[in-house]
Amino acid sequence: MVARRALALQGTVFFISVFTILLFASEAAQFPLGRVLFAIFVSSICLIAELYVVVQAVRFLWKVSGRITSRRESGELRNSGSSGFDRAEELPHIDNARGEQ
Repeated sequence: MVARRALALQGTVFFISVFTILLFASEAAQFPLGRVLFAIFVSSICLIAELYVVVQAVRFLWKVSGRITSRRESGELRNSGSSGFDRAEELPHIDNARGEQ
């Protein structure tokens, strides 16, 4: 019962807020300065949304790169045979600076 009241109150506050913003936007559209401020407000909301998406993409890439490097350190990729560069034991050992084996 308490959850329904909280949900109803949240919905009421949401609709009142939306209609108030629409009222202010319709009034602001009548004046040039209001149009400029409204355009700045809308563009700032779009910028924040774009930055949020970029941050989420960077966090995902960071997580994926962490998984790849942890696999490489644990040796899972070393035995997969994807490239010969991961297998240091197969490289010839060089004893001195002249390159003699």
